Amino acid sequence: MAGSKQGIFDNSFVKYYAHFEDPDFDNNMFYILFEFCENGDFSNFLNKIKKKTIPILNKKQIWKFIIQIALGIRYIHSVLL
Repeated sequence: MAGSKQGIFDNSFVKYYAHFEDPDFDNNMFYILFEFCENGDFSNFLNKIKKKTIPILNKKQIWKFIIQIALGIRYIHSVLL
């Protein structure tokens, strides 16, 4: 199944490599493999804020992330549906 939906990620800034489902789990785990991001992933970024190693986001920055996430989800749904 790896790579069968590569066109979904053609608009992203981070390079998409492959995706796959883990057949060893009954909970239908789905993984997406992207290029390495030097500053870490979004979860890492949020953990840094939680640990207060970087400043808390202001309202404008929060809305920027919300909009980017929403646009990404909308794009994936438009390609898959």
